[in-house]
Amino acid sequence: MSRFISVLIIFLAVLSVLGCGRSSQNCTPKEGVFVLKKLKASEASKDAEAAYNSGDHRLLGVYGFSVEVPGFRGNPYEHKDEIRMLDGTGDVYCTDEERMLNKNARIYAKKYNETILGKALPR
Repeated sequence: MSRFISVLIIFLAVLSVLGCGRSSQNCTPKEGVFVLKKLKASEASKDAEAAYNSGDHRLLGVYGFSVEVPGFRGNPYEHKDEIRMLDGTGDVYCTDEERMLNKNARIYAKKYNETILGKALPR
């Protein structure tokens, strides 16, 4: 009986992992996806420069299985007040468009964060 339970647990774990990051036609896109449509990865550095010059030195975070801060090496939870989360991000997508918007958001956040970190680090 315990072997059956072990196999069942492994099977359910594999199913849950396979479900992450896939689109589903049976869900409603996250609120905030409209914000992701405005992000242009090619303008991330320029946007970061403008934010930094106006006094906003926060890094950008994205939601996933946990909080991610692309381009930042370290524990984001230790710096939670210094992170601005991008609404509409996540690791489960309703549509292919939402999946692509999330991919773009991660690229944007990485370029943005690298620019902020470059300004914050002593030269």
